[in-house]
Amino acid sequence: MNTNESGTEGAFSRNYTMYGLLVVVFFCGLWILDMWAILFLLILLLFLYMGLIERYLFNTMTKFYQEYGNNIPRLNFFLYSMLSLGLSYVSYMVFIGAFPIRSFNINGLDFFTTYAKSLLLTLIFGYLLLFWRLFIISTRISNLLIYKLGLYGMIYRFIIIIRSIYVTNYWIRYFSENQNASFFSVLQSSSTTIASLYLMMKSFFLIILIWDFSSIRNNFITQYRKFFSEYKTIQCEKCQHDVSIPLPCGHSLCKSCMRKYIRSSPFCPVCNHNMNQAPLHAMSGGFSSYTSVFCCF
Repeated sequence: MNTNESGTEGAFSRNYTMYGLLVVVFFCGLWILDMWAILFLLILLLFLYMGLIERYLFNTMTKFYQEYGNNIPRLNFFLYSMLSLGLSYVSYMVFIGAFPIRSFNINGLDFFTTYAKSLLLTLIFGYLLLFWRLFIISTRISNLLIYKLGLYGMIYRFIIIIRSIYVTNYWIRYFSENQNASFFSVLQSSSTTIASLYLMMKSFFLIILIWDFSSIRNNFITQYRKFFSEYKTIQCEKCQHDVSIPLPCGHSLCKSCMRKYIRSSPFCPVCNHNMNQAPLHAMSGGFSSYTSVFCCF
């Protein structure tokens, strides 16, 4: 390791090495011991590692938004995005039973198998979402201001909805004690069972999730349109265009100049003041909710 690297980067490198070694140790233990406890410890470790990368992402982005002159470590973000994609693939291989874990029967109907499958599916979606977040920042496919205005919060809720729908069939089979049970078979049944009660509560929960997604989507669209509202009487500070957008610092930019400069920095190109002082939406640049992660029913 380079002795001149900063304390923050050095600490993160050491944590990364430690967690990487732990992953290797648990993988070896998974094959040697072949126990349920090892599988759940591995899943927990993968979730903790996902949280570690999310915190690094959050701290870096917060510092970047607050202090002019900070550069985003784009190479680090790109490497971590590839790592997240790889861990998503590892989670998928465990999910489909590609690893020789005798105690983990992918077709089992017991509680631990069903819960483990739900957690692994959450890991797959979680690491794919983390890959997307890191990748669009490292490559600047999506500008940082849109990210701050709540794009992540919207995508995060969409992923949670898809995950919730996907795991429903697993829990229906568990409550029905029937491998062939499905969403439609429970709906067609005239008797009141635990599976039907579960489906009723799950439907109510999904309605709330969809309503929340619609709310954050409308909020995102409103904030975006409000921020990029142009006025005919204001002149752009850069290209002298007659139609431009007033910034909180008092300067103004036209939409094309705004998009041009905002891709490299969220600060005014004239005075280096922050372009957007609106508060972050819930989960727009922070962490995945561990409640939604572990309550995967």
